[in-house]
Amino acid sequence: MIITDLLVIPGTIIKIAILFK
Repeated sequence: MIITDLLVIPGTIIKIAILFK
């Protein structure tokens, strides 16, 4: 579960960053 969170959280941040570009 922890590994999944580590992958999901950064992925979400990247998606948000792309949207704000």
